[in-house]
Amino acid sequence: MSTVEPSLAVLSDDPPAMLPARARTGAAAPLWAPDTSRQAPRGPTQCAQFVIDAHDRIRSHRIAACDVHFARAGQLDGQSLRQLLADLTPAWARELPASLFQSEESLFLPELTPGVHGLGLGVHRLRFGETMSVTLVPELPSTLELKKVGLADLTPDTSTFAKLFLRLRTVETRLDQTLTLLPCVVFHQRSDFSYALIGPSFEALLGIAPQPLAKNGQSFLRLIHEGDERTFHAELERNGANDRPFSQVYRILNPQTGTYLYLLDIRTAVRMPGGLVLGYEGIWLDITRQKIAEHRLNSRSWRESLSTLTTGLLHDFSNVMTGIFSLSELYHNTLPVRHPLRDGLGLIKDNAGQAQRLVRKILDLNRENSGEKSYLNLGRIVREQMDLIKVILPRGTQLNGPGEDGDWPIFVDETAFRQTLVSLAMNARDALRGAGEIKLSLNRLQTGDVPAPGSQPALRPQLSPSVELTFSDNGTGIAATHLERIFDPFFTTKDASRASGLGLYHARLFVENCGGAITARSTPGRGTEIVIVLPLADLDQKLPPIPGSAAIPRTIRGLYFEPDMTDEGPLIDALRTRDWSIRTIATLEHARRYLREEGARLDFVLIYQDEPDTSLKGFVAEIRRDHPGLRVALNFRHSTDEAAGGLRAQVDLFLPAGINEPDAADALAKLLRLP
Repeated sequence: MSTVEPSLAVLSDDPPAMLPARARTGAAAPLWAPDTSRQAPRGPTQCAQFVIDAHDRIRSHRIAACDVHFARAGQLDGQSLRQLLADLTPAWARELPASLFQSEESLFLPELTPGVHGLGLGVHRLRFGETMSVTLVPELPSTLELKKVGLADLTPDTSTFAKLFLRLRTVETRLDQTLTLLPCVVFHQRSDFSYALIGPSFEALLGIAPQPLAKNGQSFLRLIHEGDERTFHAELERNGANDRPFSQVYRILNPQTGTYLYLLDIRTAVRMPGGLVLGYEGIWLDITRQKIAEHRLNSRSWRESLSTLTTGLLHDFSNVMTGIFSLSELYHNTLPVRHPLRDGLGLIKDNAGQAQRLVRKILDLNRENSGEKSYLNLGRIVREQMDLIKVILPRGTQLNGPGEDGDWPIFVDETAFRQTLVSLAMNARDALRGAGEIKLSLNRLQTGDVPAPGSQPALRPQLSPSVELTFSDNGTGIAATHLERIFDPFFTTKDASRASGLGLYHARLFVENCGGAITARSTPGRGTEIVIVLPLADLDQKLPPIPGSAAIPRTIRGLYFEPDMTDEGPLIDALRTRDWSIRTIATLEHARRYLREEGARLDFVLIYQDEPDTSLKGFVAEIRRDHPGLRVALNFRHSTDEAAGGLRAQVDLFLPAGINEPDAADALAKLLRLP
């Protein structure tokens, strides 16, 4: 069976042949005019389809009327398709397998037109039982082969141009999608430090628009930390003659958040044949989390080395003080009450005893069993740590603490808690202007009490009896714009050479590991209060309290993202009535940053906006890539289900437009498998 059609566009990306070109009055002749000196194509210029049997014999076919190449062969049915192709172009015989029927792999036969390398014949095979469908399509060669040809090597017709255009658009689309999903930012920098290209994730990384950098790159250079700026330029100069990629790490400021990121900069110089540098191709990668891990590993390694060194020294020092204490006590007891040396020896004995107690406290900070939790009396630990805190503070500072141990049973890691108190004391010391006042106080919280009103972040009412430890100073205080960031990693208002920005971050990790919470309140110029809330242990229980257990229920944490949100609506109120902790964010860049920092502790993300757009698709894809276990819910204000398109398949819960707030909260609870 044979069929001849005037034009066949099925399985072909050719433009419709029957649409006439639009006439342009007075238009000049096209620059890419057909070259009549070239030979005619020796294969089909339209899509041709054949059905063959196991012996490559043609059983039926469909060809376009304009393709006369097969007409010369006469009746096609019953002939061998492989031999037919080999007869059309003898050179193709070397490219063709012995049998077309034996494999379904696609083939490419080069030079559809003799001497023209840019266009060939694609052979696509698909087996159906005892027969096989073979489709012949004029195609561009592979990307690797296409690099070897120029524009003059291509057939000068609209069909070839359409294929080139389609290939280009496909590559551009894939490149745009790849740049959006990459965890890095791709850039092309000119020699004057302006940028010809910056990837789409740049604004999420640094919080600034990339467009101004196209004319002037100085605004980017001004964001580099002053301690790294000279090294940055020196590294560029040092690699000026280097043809291989080179990298460097520097700190850069995010103006929106006021925090510094650690940026890995990998770039390669783009040169003229004479060696002149025209610019750089490279990527930026945020490695802040890696730096946190490295810092913690280095800190732990250093603490282990320091602990080994100081433990021996402290033991030797303790032995010396023991001798002084013993001798002074011996002579002190043998002297008469009115002897002139008795009071002096008593003072030596008391100071030697105090020195021994300080040595023991320092040894406690370096114990190897950090990470092991046990029952402790919080009041006793705080009072014991007062002597060591006093050594840290400036001379003359007034230190006040609990008057007695009291009854404050907690279940924590003692060593980590002592280290947290020392870290708070060091922060308070830096905030004091000379001799100041430090106060540590304890307060019991009953079920339903709200800890530290007016603090940031605000804490929820307690679900069980707890203890509130307040560490306050009368120092310089913290600005309101900085207060919400002080527990973030690497955030510090001190000089980078004096602080790492991890002290309060580690304190937050310790407190959360114990099932508690930490917050702060401050008045600039008057002082700061750091408030730690820990659950009181129920000593009647056989097992210690565990974060997330029935004694201290785990709080459901969610992120609510609504672009350009001006106030919190009834849906957020409905979620919070369930005692869920909801963080509301109104900008995409802020949402991305919050997920990078807090995504591991979230239970769900709820996105609410007017209608779907391309930025939302990229944002959802980022969440799926970086936080695979995080639940994602989506709700549009006006969009229909059809308009949501493929987004429904990317999220865990799709809330229809117009759903009431209680039903939306119930749907989220079912998604999280909550009662």
